[in-house]
Amino acid sequence: MPEIETIKEKALSLVEVNSLLDKIKKRDKELGQKGQKTQEYINKMVKIDEKKAKEIKSKLEKTELQRLKQKHIVKIIDVMPKDVDSLKSLFASEPITLKQEELIKILECLK
Repeated sequence: MPEIETIKEKALSLVEVNSLLDKIKKRDKELGQKGQKTQEYINKMVKIDEKKAKEIKSKLEKTELQRLKQKHIVKIIDVMPKDVDSLKSLFASEPITLKQEELIKILECLK
């Protein structure tokens, strides 16, 4: 089996992955088994459309919370937490601490 080299790594939300899978589906006429399973999962789990996801991503990037990285923004968009406790649980395994005001600011971007 050939060795695969990672050239670029980028965090993608499930909405963005679904969009990429749609492009592949148009190009190749159908997805492979893993692609189909992934798209089925995304269609069950994603709560927003691509336009709304881009809007939220833009709002979160404009908050200028320096500790909030791209991978955190993607995670927030995928889960769409409704309250501060849900949002805090997203960051439980991350080495990031956010103040109460910052958490509220993030939640306002999701509305």
